[in-house]
Amino acid sequence: MSVNSYKNVQELNNEIVGVLATGVGSNRIRKFEIINELFEKPIPTPKVKAKPTTPEVWVGQIPGIFGYGIMVAECTKADCAKSLKKHYLACKKSWGYDKTFTDAMDYFGGGVFKIEMGKMYYDEFKR
Repeated sequence: MSVNSYKNVQELNNEIVGVLATGVGSNRIRKFEIINELFEKPIPTPKVKAKPTTPEVWVGQIPGIFGYGIMVAECTKADCAKSLKKHYLACKKSWGYDKTFTDAMDYFGGGVFKIEMGKMYYDEFKR
């Protein structure tokens, strides 16, 4: 492997990082054949978008259904709604319930909402 076979230093760096990430090495990297050329050109630092320090928490619930209610928590609204529907359908099958997911959400006052850290919730997470 030679620096000259790459269009830019970042492309070479990506190749090296990829090989090293395998943990087993590669016969494509030979001792120090690229070190001199590599240090002649600065490697750009990739810009990484900072992740939020506190993840979002979404809660989905159908209170009171099947005598005890269903509640799920996920990191996104879409995942929460999907998980709630999945659990509803599993319970519906075992209980022989005839309402659709949407009908059950309406009838029992179900919903999916974001939890705010440090806020007080009561009565099935209602404010």
